Amino acid sequence: MAKPQAWLGVAISNTAVTLVEICHHKGHTQLLGYAIKTLPPGEVIDNQIVDCEQMGDHIAHLVQRIGSQSKQAAIALPTSLALTKIIEMPAELTEDEIEAQIHIDADQHIPYPLSQVCLDFQIQGPADTDDSMQQVLLVATRLEHVEQQADSLTFAQLQPKVVDLESHAQICAFQLAWDNLSVHKPNNFTPNNLAPNHSFAPANTPQTVALIDIGESRTTFYSHQSGQLVYQSQQLFGGAQLTQAIVNQQGIDLSQAVIIKHDLAAYITCHQQQGSGRHKRSHKHADLTKVYTQFVADLAEHITQAFDAYAALAPAVVTEHIMLCGGSALLPDIAAMLKDQLSCEVSVANPFGQMKVSDQVDRDELYAEAPRLMSACGLALRCQMQNQAYL
Repeated sequence: MAKPQAWLGVAISNTAVTLVEICHHKGHTQLLGYAIKTLPPGEVIDNQIVDCEQMGDHIAHLVQRIGSQSKQAAIALPTSLALTKIIEMPAELTEDEIEAQIHIDADQHIPYPLSQVCLDFQIQGPADTDDSMQQVLLVATRLEHVEQQADSLTFAQLQPKVVDLESHAQICAFQLAWDNLSVHKPNNFTPNNLAPNHSFAPANTPQTVALIDIGESRTTFYSHQSGQLVYQSQQLFGGAQLTQAIVNQQGIDLSQAVIIKHDLAAYITCHQQQGSGRHKRSHKHADLTKVYTQFVADLAEHITQAFDAYAALAPAVVTEHIMLCGGSALLPDIAAMLKDQLSCEVSVANPFGQMKVSDQVDRDELYAEAPRLMSACGLALRCQMQNQAYL
Protein backbone atom coordinates (compact mmCIF):
# COMPACT_ATOMS: atom_id res chain seq x y z
CA MET A 1 0.00 0.00 0.00
CA ALA A 2 1.34 3.43 -0.94
CA LYS A 3 2.28 5.67 1.95
CA PRO A 4 0.19 8.85 2.34
CA GLN A 5 1.70 12.05 0.97
CA ALA A 6 3.56 14.05 3.60
CA TRP A 7 4.39 17.75 3.65
CA LEU A 8 7.05 19.79 5.42
CA GLY A 9 6.57 23.22 6.94
CA VAL A 10 9.75 25.23 7.52
CA ALA A 11 9.73 28.46 9.54
CA ILE A 12 12.84 30.63 9.91
CA SER A 13 13.15 33.40 12.48
CA ASN A 14 16.08 35.52 13.58
CA THR A 15 16.91 32.96 16.26
CA ALA A 16 15.70 29.50 15.15
CA VAL A 17 14.57 27.16 12.38
CA THR A 18 11.52 25.01 13.08
CA LEU A 19 10.30 22.12 10.96
CA VAL A 20 7.03 20.15 11.08
CA GLU A 21 6.03 17.16 8.94
CA ILE A 22 2.39 16.18 8.59
CA CYS A 23 0.30 13.90 6.41
CA HIS A 24 -3.43 13.61 5.78
CA HIS A 25 -4.70 10.03 5.63
CA LYS A 26 -8.18 8.52 5.89
CA GLY A 27 -9.74 11.78 7.00
CA HIS A 28 -7.19 12.53 9.71
CA THR A 29 -4.21 14.84 9.92
CA GLN A 30 -1.18 13.26 11.56
CA LEU A 31 2.03 14.78 12.87
CA LEU A 32 4.91 12.62 11.68
CA GLY A 33 7.75 14.59 13.25
CA TYR A 34 9.18 17.95 14.20
CA ALA A 35 12.57 19.49 14.93
CA ILE A 36 13.98 22.80 16.13
CA LYS A 37 17.44 24.30 15.68
CA THR A 38 18.67 27.43 17.45
CA LEU A 39 20.57 29.66 15.03
CA PRO A 40 23.90 31.30 15.83
CA PRO A 41 23.77 35.10 15.94
CA GLY A 42 24.08 36.80 12.55
CA GLU A 43 22.61 34.07 10.31
CA VAL A 44 19.32 35.95 9.97
CA ILE A 45 19.42 39.73 10.28
CA ASP A 46 16.23 41.79 10.24
CA ASN A 47 14.33 38.72 8.98
CA GLN A 48 16.65 38.29 5.97
CA ILE A 49 18.75 35.16 5.49
CA VAL A 50 22.45 36.00 5.16
CA ASP A 51 23.62 32.74 3.54
CA CYS A 52 20.94 30.60 1.84
CA GLU A 53 23.29 27.66 1.34
CA GLN A 54 24.16 27.57 5.03
CA MET A 55 20.47 27.84 5.90
CA GLY A 56 19.78 24.97 3.53
CA ASP A 57 22.29 22.88 5.46
CA HIS A 58 20.45 23.62 8.71
CA ILE A 59 17.12 22.62 7.15
CA ALA A 60 18.59 19.43 5.66
CA HIS A 61 19.95 18.49 9.09
CA LEU A 62 16.48 18.88 10.62
CA VAL A 63 14.91 16.78 7.85
CA GLN A 64 17.51 14.09 8.48
CA ARG A 65 16.96 14.28 12.24
CA ILE A 66 13.27 13.36 11.94
CA GLY A 67 13.95 10.77 9.24
CA SER A 68 11.65 12.39 6.70
CA GLN A 69 11.55 11.21 3.11
CA SER A 70 9.24 14.03 2.00
CA LYS A 71 10.52 16.51 -0.57
CA GLN A 72 7.59 18.93 -0.82
CA ALA A 73 7.89 21.87 1.53
CA ALA A 74 6.36 25.21 2.40
CA ILE A 75 8.31 28.11 3.86
CA ALA A 76 7.21 31.42 5.34
CA LEU A 77 8.09 34.93 4.28
CA PRO A 78 8.18 37.31 7.27
CA THR A 79 5.10 39.49 7.11
CA SER A 80 7.27 42.57 7.65
CA LEU A 81 8.87 41.96 4.23
CA ALA A 82 5.54 42.03 2.40
CA LEU A 83 2.92 44.61 1.53
CA THR A 84 -0.66 43.54 2.24
CA LYS A 85 -3.64 45.61 1.21
CA ILE A 86 -7.39 45.14 0.90
CA ILE A 87 -8.70 46.56 -2.36
CA GLU A 88 -12.25 46.58 -3.76
CA MET A 89 -13.17 45.40 -7.24
CA PRO A 90 -16.44 44.76 -9.06
CA ALA A 91 -18.05 41.55 -7.82
CA GLU A 92 -18.59 40.18 -11.34
CA LEU A 93 -14.85 40.00 -12.10
CA THR A 94 -13.36 36.52 -12.38
CA GLU A 95 -9.98 35.65 -10.87
CA ASP A 96 -8.29 36.04 -14.26
CA GLU A 97 -9.89 39.47 -14.69
CA ILE A 98 -8.88 40.48 -11.16
CA GLU A 99 -5.29 39.48 -11.87
CA ALA A 100 -5.26 41.47 -15.10
CA GLN A 101 -6.72 44.53 -13.36
CA ILE A 102 -4.19 44.33 -10.56
CA HIS A 103 -1.38 44.45 -13.11
CA ILE A 104 -2.97 47.43 -14.84
CA ASP A 105 -3.36 49.31 -11.55
CA ALA A 106 -0.10 48.05 -10.03
CA ASP A 107 1.48 51.49 -9.69
CA GLN A 108 -1.43 52.54 -7.43
CA HIS A 109 -0.83 49.67 -5.00
CA ILE A 110 2.82 48.60 -5.22
CA PRO A 111 5.82 50.91 -4.72
CA TYR A 112 8.17 48.78 -6.89
CA PRO A 113 8.41 47.97 -10.61
CA LEU A 114 6.40 44.86 -11.47
CA SER A 115 9.54 43.18 -12.80
CA GLN A 116 10.95 43.23 -9.24
CA VAL A 117 7.80 42.04 -7.50
CA CYS A 118 6.11 38.77 -6.68
CA LEU A 119 2.42 39.26 -6.01
CA ASP A 120 -0.69 37.24 -5.29
CA PHE A 121 -4.25 37.85 -4.17
CA GLN A 122 -7.20 36.20 -2.48
CA ILE A 123 -10.88 37.06 -2.83
CA GLN A 124 -12.14 37.81 0.68
CA GLY A 125 -15.86 38.15 -0.04
CA PRO A 126 -18.41 40.91 -0.59
CA ALA A 127 -17.52 44.47 0.37
CA ASP A 128 -19.07 45.64 3.64
CA THR A 129 -20.90 48.62 2.21
CA ASP A 130 -21.58 47.69 -1.41
CA ASP A 131 -22.79 44.27 -2.57
CA SER A 132 -21.74 45.08 -6.14
CA MET A 133 -18.09 45.10 -5.01
CA GLN A 134 -15.85 42.41 -3.60
CA GLN A 135 -12.86 42.69 -1.26
CA VAL A 136 -9.56 41.34 -2.54
CA LEU A 137 -6.49 40.80 -0.38
CA LEU A 138 -3.40 41.85 -2.34
CA VAL A 139 -0.02 40.56 -1.17
CA ALA A 140 3.21 41.78 -2.76
CA THR A 141 6.89 41.50 -1.93
CA ARG A 142 10.20 41.99 -3.69
CA LEU A 143 11.13 38.98 -5.79
CA GLU A 144 14.49 38.68 -4.03
CA HIS A 145 12.76 37.93 -0.71
CA VAL A 146 10.79 35.03 -2.20
CA GLU A 147 13.87 33.68 -3.98
CA GLN A 148 15.82 33.82 -0.72
CA GLN A 149 13.30 31.58 1.03
CA ALA A 150 12.90 29.22 -1.94
CA ASP A 151 16.67 28.92 -2.41
CA SER A 152 17.08 27.84 1.22
CA LEU A 153 14.72 24.92 0.55
CA THR A 154 16.46 24.08 -2.71
CA PHE A 155 19.85 23.92 -0.96
CA ALA A 156 18.23 21.48 1.48
CA GLN A 157 17.28 19.25 -1.50
CA LEU A 158 13.60 20.09 -1.02
CA GLN A 159 11.00 21.26 -3.53
CA PRO A 160 9.61 24.70 -2.60
CA LYS A 161 5.91 24.08 -3.22
CA VAL A 162 4.66 27.11 -1.28
CA VAL A 163 6.15 30.42 -0.15
CA ASP A 164 3.50 31.95 2.09
CA LEU A 165 3.26 34.81 4.53
CA GLU A 166 4.12 33.99 8.12
CA SER A 167 0.88 35.62 9.24
CA HIS A 168 -1.17 33.32 6.98
CA ALA A 169 0.61 30.27 8.40
CA GLN A 170 -0.03 31.46 11.95
CA ILE A 171 -3.73 31.90 11.28
CA CYS A 172 -4.00 28.43 9.76
CA ALA A 173 -2.43 26.81 12.83
CA PHE A 174 -4.46 29.06 15.13
CA GLN A 175 -7.66 27.38 14.02
CA LEU A 176 -6.34 24.01 15.17
CA ALA A 177 -5.04 25.50 18.42
CA TRP A 178 -8.44 27.02 19.09
CA ASP A 179 -10.04 23.63 18.43
CA ASN A 180 -7.83 22.24 21.19
CA LEU A 181 -9.31 24.49 23.87
CA SER A 182 -11.94 22.90 26.09
CA VAL A 183 -14.30 25.83 25.48
CA HIS A 184 -14.37 25.10 21.77
CA LYS A 185 -15.58 21.80 20.35
CA PRO A 186 -16.59 22.29 16.70
CA ASN A 187 -18.24 19.56 14.68
CA ASN A 188 -17.05 18.29 11.30
CA PHE A 189 -13.78 20.23 11.42
CA THR A 190 -10.78 19.09 9.40
CA PRO A 191 -7.89 21.08 7.94
CA ASN A 192 -9.47 20.68 4.50
CA ASN A 193 -12.33 22.88 5.71
CA LEU A 194 -10.06 25.87 6.20
CA ALA A 195 -11.36 28.72 4.06
CA PRO A 196 -9.14 30.92 1.90
CA ASN A 197 -10.19 34.00 3.86
CA HIS A 198 -9.07 32.38 7.14
CA SER A 199 -12.64 32.42 8.40
CA PHE A 200 -13.86 30.16 11.17
CA ALA A 201 -16.96 30.46 13.30
CA PRO A 202 -17.81 27.25 15.16
CA ALA A 203 -20.23 27.20 18.07
CA ASN A 204 -19.16 28.70 21.40
CA THR A 205 -16.41 30.79 19.81
CA PRO A 206 -15.97 34.15 21.56
CA GLN A 207 -16.81 37.04 19.27
CA THR A 208 -13.27 38.46 19.31
CA VAL A 209 -10.07 36.46 19.85
CA ALA A 210 -6.50 37.75 19.75
CA LEU A 211 -3.51 35.63 18.73
CA ILE A 212 -0.31 37.15 20.09
CA ASP A 213 3.02 35.89 18.76
CA ILE A 214 5.76 36.84 21.24
CA GLY A 215 9.00 36.49 19.32
CA GLU A 216 12.55 37.35 20.24
CA SER A 217 12.49 40.94 19.03
CA ARG A 218 8.88 41.52 17.89
CA THR A 219 5.41 40.85 19.22
CA THR A 220 2.71 40.46 16.58
CA PHE A 221 -0.95 41.00 17.38
CA TYR A 222 -3.73 39.36 15.31
CA SER A 223 -7.39 40.06 16.03
CA HIS A 224 -10.26 37.82 14.89
CA GLN A 225 -13.82 39.03 15.04
CA SER A 226 -16.59 36.47 14.54
CA GLY A 227 -14.09 34.16 12.87
CA GLN A 228 -12.51 36.69 10.49
CA LEU A 229 -8.99 38.11 10.69
CA VAL A 230 -9.72 41.83 10.89
CA TYR A 231 -6.57 43.48 12.24
CA GLN A 232 -2.88 42.89 12.80
CA SER A 233 -0.04 44.99 14.13
CA GLN A 234 3.52 44.55 15.34
CA GLN A 235 5.55 46.05 18.18
CA LEU A 236 9.31 46.02 18.74
CA PHE A 237 9.23 44.10 22.01
CA GLY A 238 9.95 40.45 22.77
CA GLY A 239 12.02 37.91 24.60
CA ALA A 240 15.23 39.82 23.92
CA GLN A 241 14.11 42.43 26.45
CA LEU A 242 13.95 39.76 29.16
CA THR A 243 17.36 38.41 28.17
CA GLN A 244 18.88 41.88 28.41
CA ALA A 245 17.19 42.48 31.77
CA ILE A 246 18.81 39.30 33.10
CA VAL A 247 22.19 40.45 31.75
CA ASN A 248 21.82 43.80 33.50
CA GLN A 249 20.57 42.36 36.78
CA GLN A 250 23.00 39.45 37.02
CA GLY A 251 26.08 41.09 35.51
CA ILE A 252 26.64 38.17 33.12
CA ASP A 253 27.12 37.83 29.37
CA LEU A 254 24.32 37.31 26.86
CA SER A 255 24.89 33.57 26.35
CA GLN A 256 24.64 32.91 30.09
CA ALA A 257 21.48 35.00 30.29
CA VAL A 258 19.89 32.94 27.50
CA ILE A 259 20.60 29.75 29.47
CA ILE A 260 18.98 31.23 32.58
CA LYS A 261 15.95 32.42 30.59
CA HIS A 262 15.39 28.96 29.13
CA ASP A 263 15.50 27.46 32.64
CA LEU A 264 13.74 30.37 34.31
CA ALA A 265 11.07 28.28 36.02
CA ALA A 266 13.72 26.26 37.85
CA TYR A 267 15.63 29.38 38.91
CA ILE A 268 12.49 31.07 40.21
CA THR A 269 11.22 27.96 42.01
CA CYS A 270 14.50 27.30 43.77
CA HIS A 271 14.48 30.79 45.26
CA GLN A 272 11.05 30.30 46.72
CA GLN A 273 12.50 27.59 48.95
CA GLN A 274 15.85 26.58 50.34
CA GLY A 275 18.01 25.62 47.34
CA SER A 276 21.33 23.90 46.91
CA GLY A 277 23.88 23.06 44.22
CA ARG A 278 23.70 25.07 41.02
CA HIS A 279 20.41 26.63 42.19
CA LYS A 280 21.79 27.66 45.58
CA ARG A 281 19.88 30.60 46.95
CA SER A 282 21.54 33.96 46.35
CA HIS A 283 20.48 37.60 46.49
CA LYS A 284 21.03 38.16 42.78
CA HIS A 285 19.16 35.06 41.66
CA ALA A 286 16.34 35.88 44.05
CA ASP A 287 15.82 39.09 42.07
CA LEU A 288 15.01 37.06 38.94
CA THR A 289 11.39 36.97 40.08
CA LYS A 290 11.29 40.77 40.05
CA VAL A 291 12.97 40.90 36.63
CA TYR A 292 10.49 38.44 35.18
CA THR A 293 7.48 40.10 36.77
CA GLN A 294 8.56 43.43 35.28
CA PHE A 295 8.98 41.84 31.84
CA VAL A 296 5.44 40.45 31.95
CA ALA A 297 4.13 43.83 33.09
CA ASP A 298 5.90 45.51 30.16
CA LEU A 299 4.51 42.88 27.79
CA ALA A 300 1.00 43.48 29.14
CA GLU A 301 1.46 47.19 28.48
CA HIS A 302 2.43 46.53 24.87
CA ILE A 303 -0.57 44.24 24.42
CA THR A 304 -2.79 46.94 25.89
CA GLN A 305 -1.36 49.43 23.41
CA ALA A 306 -2.22 47.03 20.57
CA PHE A 307 -5.75 46.69 21.93
CA ASP A 308 -6.08 50.46 22.18
CA ALA A 309 -4.90 50.93 18.58
CA TYR A 310 -7.49 48.42 17.38
CA ALA A 311 -10.19 49.94 19.59
CA ALA A 312 -9.61 53.28 17.90
CA LEU A 313 -10.67 51.62 14.65
CA ALA A 314 -13.43 49.44 16.13
CA PRO A 315 -14.64 51.04 19.38
CA ALA A 316 -17.40 48.50 20.03
CA VAL A 317 -15.09 45.45 19.92
CA VAL A 318 -14.13 43.71 23.18
CA THR A 319 -11.47 40.99 23.07
CA GLU A 320 -12.75 37.99 24.99
CA HIS A 321 -9.79 35.63 24.71
CA ILE A 322 -6.04 35.87 24.07
CA MET A 323 -3.96 32.99 22.73
CA LEU A 324 -0.16 33.15 23.02
CA CYS A 325 2.42 31.64 20.68
CA GLY A 326 6.09 32.15 19.86
CA GLY A 327 9.19 31.32 21.86
CA SER A 328 8.35 33.57 24.79
CA ALA A 329 4.98 31.86 25.23
CA LEU A 330 7.05 29.06 26.82
CA LEU A 331 7.97 31.25 29.79
CA PRO A 332 6.65 30.02 33.16
CA ASP A 333 3.06 30.91 34.12
CA ILE A 334 2.96 33.65 31.49
CA ALA A 335 -0.68 32.99 30.57
CA ALA A 336 -1.86 33.21 34.17
CA MET A 337 0.22 36.33 34.84
CA LEU A 338 -1.12 38.10 31.77
CA LYS A 339 -4.67 37.07 32.64
CA ASP A 340 -4.30 38.81 36.01
CA GLN A 341 -2.97 41.98 34.41
CA LEU A 342 -5.27 42.15 31.38
CA SER A 343 -8.48 40.83 33.01
CA CYS A 344 -9.03 38.59 30.01
CA GLU A 345 -8.89 34.84 29.43
CA VAL A 346 -5.40 33.86 28.23
CA SER A 347 -4.19 30.48 26.94
CA VAL A 348 -1.04 29.08 25.31
CA ALA A 349 -1.39 27.77 21.75
CA ASN A 350 -1.15 24.06 20.96
CA PRO A 351 -2.25 23.14 17.41
CA PHE A 352 -1.49 19.43 17.96
CA GLY A 353 -3.94 18.55 20.74
CA GLN A 354 -6.59 17.08 18.44
CA MET A 355 -4.10 15.77 15.88
CA LYS A 356 -2.94 12.19 15.55
CA VAL A 357 0.74 11.99 16.52
CA SER A 358 3.32 9.45 15.38
CA ASP A 359 4.50 6.95 17.99
CA GLN A 360 8.01 8.25 17.34
CA VAL A 361 7.08 11.66 18.81
CA ASP A 362 7.06 12.32 22.56
CA ARG A 363 3.72 14.07 23.18
CA ASP A 364 4.86 15.80 26.37
CA GLU A 365 7.88 17.31 24.65
CA LEU A 366 5.77 18.23 21.61
CA TYR A 367 3.17 20.05 23.70
CA ALA A 368 5.91 21.87 25.62
CA GLU A 369 7.33 23.19 22.34
CA ALA A 370 3.97 23.68 20.57
CA PRO A 371 3.85 27.51 20.82
CA ARG A 372 7.15 27.69 18.88
CA LEU A 373 5.83 25.41 16.14
CA MET A 374 2.75 27.39 15.09
CA SER A 375 4.21 28.82 11.87
CA ALA A 376 5.80 25.55 10.75
CA CYS A 377 2.58 23.66 11.51
CA GLY A 378 0.47 26.16 9.59
CA LEU A 379 2.85 26.00 6.64
CA ALA A 380 2.68 22.21 6.46
CA LEU A 381 -1.12 22.43 6.53
CA ARG A 382 -1.25 25.08 3.81
CA CYS A 383 1.15 23.02 1.69
CA GLN A 384 -1.50 20.30 1.45
CA MET A 385 -4.38 22.65 0.65
CA GLN A 386 -4.63 22.74 -3.13
CA ASN A 387 -7.42 25.33 -3.25
CA GLN A 388 -5.37 28.14 -1.73
CA ALA A 389 -3.57 31.00 -3.47
CA TYR A 390 0.06 31.67 -2.59
CA LEU A 391 2.92 33.96 -3.43
